[in-house]
Amino acid sequence: MKIKKGVLLLTVFLFINSFVLAQNKNYKIVPLPKEQGAATDLVYKMIVDKQGFVWLGTMFGLVKYDGKNYHIYNNDPFDSTTIGYDDVINIFEDKDGFLWIATWANGVNRFNPNTEKFERYFNNPNDSSSISSNATTAFSQDGSGNIWVASQNGVLNKYNDQKKSFERITIPRSVLRNTNKGPDLITYVAPHGEDLIICFNGEIIKFISKAKKFAQYYNETEAAELNGKFVNILYKDSKNNLWIGTNKGLYKYGLQNKLERIEFLGAKNVPVFYSNMIREIREDNDGNLWIGTPIGLNKLNEDGKTFSFFTNGTNRGGIYIDYDVFNIVVDKGGVVWVSSYRRGIFKIFENKDVFETVLITTNEPQSQNYTIKDLIEDGSGNIYAGSFGRGLLKLNKPQNTFEEVATGNIKFSNINALAVENNKLWIGSNSGLRLYDFSSRKFINTNLKVENLKSFEDVAVSSLLIDSQKRLWVGTASSGVFLIDEKRTEAKFINLRIAGGSNVLYQDLSTLNINMDKDKNVW
Repeated sequence: MKIKKGVLLLTVFLFINSFVLAQNKNYKIVPLPKEQGAATDLVYKMIVDKQGFVWLGTMFGLVKYDGKNYHIYNNDPFDSTTIGYDDVINIFEDKDGFLWIATWANGVNRFNPNTEKFERYFNNPNDSSSISSNATTAFSQDGSGNIWVASQNGVLNKYNDQKKSFERITIPRSVLRNTNKGPDLITYVAPHGEDLIICFNGEIIKFISKAKKFAQYYNETEAAELNGKFVNILYKDSKNNLWIGTNKGLYKYGLQNKLERIEFLGAKNVPVFYSNMIREIREDNDGNLWIGTPIGLNKLNEDGKTFSFFTNGTNRGGIYIDYDVFNIVVDKGGVVWVSSYRRGIFKIFENKDVFETVLITTNEPQSQNYTIKDLIEDGSGNIYAGSFGRGLLKLNKPQNTFEEVATGNIKFSNINALAVENNKLWIGSNSGLRLYDFSSRKFINTNLKVENLKSFEDVAVSSLLIDSQKRLWVGTASSGVFLIDEKRTEAKFINLRIAGGSNVLYQDLSTLNINMDKDKNVW
C-alpha cells in the first residue's frame, strides 16, 4: 500500500473550527516593474515571440523583456541598421522569426533577432514598388508564407523578399455595404487559408488571393446584424469560432454559421456596467477567452455566458486592470500578459497559493481554536489529521469537512504524529504510542520491547516516520529517539552524536520532527 506524507510538515493552525486547502479558480495579478527607462505604461502593441520574449511597442522605442531585464531599441540617426523611428504602434512575428514593426507615420522595419539589425522600408513617391504609405496599421502572413502590410487609404502591400519590394493592391470601396464609412482604414488582417480576412472601414471582407478579388465575408442577414457597428478586431479560437469585437459589443460566429451577440453578464446573469468597445480578444491555454475594453479586463467564464471582471475592486489582491486594455497575449507557460494604457503591464496566472476553508464538524456550540499537528494520506486516498482538541480526524471529501474518527474507549485529545501501515494507523500522542486497526476499529496490543523504557504508553510521542526499510522511527518530547524494527518486536534507543566525527553525545532528548529525504537519509 502506497503511503504519502508531507515532507517537513510544520504545525498548521486552525482558527474557528477551520482547516485550509488550495483553491483552483483564483488568479494572481503581478504588475511588471516600471524601471530601466522602459515606457511600460505607454504600450500600443505587445506580443510574445517563439522564444518566449515579450516585445512591447511603446511611444519611446521597441522594448524586449526577458523576464528580468528590459532591452530598449531606439533610433540612431547615424546608424541605418537601428529602428527607423521610436514611436512603435504595431509588431508582428513571421514564421521565420523576423519581427515586423510599424511606426507612427514613419515607415516599416524588419528586425532580425539574431543580428539585432533593422531593415527600413519607406514610401518613395517616385517608386511604385515601395510601400504605399509610411502610415501602416496591420501585418499578416498567409498560408503560402507571403507577408502582407496594410497601410492607410485601404492598400495591402505584398512583400517580395528577393527584390525587397512591395506589390500594392487597393481595396475598392465598392466591396463595402456602406460606402460612406470611414477614411479607408484597415484595422486587422489575418490568414484565412490561402486567402485573407480583413477589417476594412469597420466591415469584414475577404481577399481571394488567386483571383486578387475582394468580397464580403458575411451574407446579407449577418451583415445586417453588424450594420452600424465598427469592427475593431477578429479572433479565431481553438474551436474555430470567430469572435468579433466591435464598438458596440462582442459577437460570436460559431460552427453552425450563426452570428450571436454576447451580453456582458455578471453573477446570476445580472447585466453589469461595461464598455461596448471591444479592443482585444485572446484565448488562453485552458480555453478561457479574455476580453480587453477601455474600462478594463474581462474573462468569459466556462458557461460561455457570464464574465469575470478584473475591474472596480473585484480582485482581492488590490490590483485592478481597469483602464484601456489594448493588448492581451498568452505565453507557452499559460501566463496571460495584459497591457493597460497608462497603468502598465500585468502578468496574470492561476494563484495556487490561495486557500479555502475546510470546516471541522463538531457538536459543540462554542467556537474553539484547534491545532493540526500532522496530516497523512493512506493508500486509498483517505486523509487523516492529528489535532489538539479534537483527536483523530478524517476528511469527508464530498462535504469538504473534517469529521472525528471513533476510537473506542481510548480517547485522544492531543495527537502529535501519524504513520500509516497497511490497514493500520500508528498514533503518537501526549499519552503514548498506539496502533489502530481500521478494519476492526480497535486498538492492537503491540507487545513491544522498548530499550530504556517500560513501554510507550506514558511517553509523549512527537514524531513518527516509516523509512524505506519499513522501520518505524519514534521521536519523543523528552525521552529521545527510538527505532522499531520491521517485524515490530522491539524498539531500540538511538544515541545521537554531534556531527564532525565527535564522540560527544547530543544531550537534548526532545524531538520535534523526523523525516526522510529523496536519497533515503533520515533527518
